[in-house]
Amino acid sequence: PTVNAIADSITSSTAATEVEIAHRRATLAYGDITPGTGPALSLYPGPAGVPASNMYQTTVNGQPSFTYKALARKTDTNREKDTSWTSFSFTGSVTVQVRAVNQSGLTGCMVRPYAANITTSFANNVCTFTMSRPRNISVEFQPNIHNLIEHPMLVFANPPENDVPPPTGDPNVRYFGPGVHYLGPGQVLKDNQTIH
Repeated sequence: PTVNAIADSITSSTAATEVEIAHRRATLAYGDITPGTGPALSLYPGPAGVPASNMYQTTVNGQPSFTYKALARKTDTNREKDTSWTSFSFTGSVTVQVRAVNQSGLTGCMVRPYAANITTSFANNVCTFTMSRPRNISVEFQPNIHNLIEHPMLVFANPPENDVPPPTGDPNVRYFGPGVHYLGPGQVLKDNQTIH
């Protein structure tokens, strides 16, 4: 019940944030960036020099989707040791497969939040499910869902974008293209500034 209450609180907060984003998006000077009808599936290659996760591998409609891994930054307070994730954009429907690598004793899988109503199947350490709309989810493997999850796996399934802001020419847009960016300290964000 405590976990469900926390999850409900997060869902409610997320919904409120989405409403606020929609309101602010309507005031942008350079046009509409609401989710659009771009390519049916956009997968993003891993940046040069960034190793893929050694805990999970992901495919979307049978194509590899780069899976990142970041170590926990506060080892004294984080319950997890690391977090893996993948991201892609799509419209329509996609089949996602997440393989747990170098993990033994797994017996099944599930997707959270429960409200997503995503049905999974499990075989040979692979969790398979279909998504019919963009959303952010957690893929969890049994029996770990009943214990501390030391190696979370997240899927960020996004809608395609319309009218992406221009990379240059607008002083209120800070545009970072594909790759890894080391910005250094002291980066100040300003009101009405768009980060892309």
